[in-house]
Amino acid sequence: MKKKIDILHQHFLVPTLLALASITLVMTLYFSFEWHSAAEVPEEEPFFTYREDVSSRAYQAEMGLLAVLFLGITVSCIGAVFMKHRLVGFVALAIGILGILYLAF
Repeated sequence: MKKKIDILHQHFLVPTLLALASITLVMTLYFSFEWHSAAEVPEEEPFFTYREDVSSRAYQAEMGLLAVLFLGITVSCIGAVFMKHRLVGFVALAIGILGILYLAF
């Protein structure tokens, strides 16, 4: 039974965590770029997002928060792979999926 669990960990959990880490790293880079770009826009210039019309400072704050959130998810996924502990891996996987679902809904 232990061998089957180790095979599951090696062939399913580790590649899934690395794929999730690469996806969240790309999202971190995107949000960091948006955060940096929003700093160059004057404060009174409105941003039209899919939710509402917000100021450039509010948009910049939201992008900074999302960049930090996804950087944390990336680090937790990579850290879970290096720790080689299944419970930590499943927790990191759940956190990563919740982070991506946060953007979807």
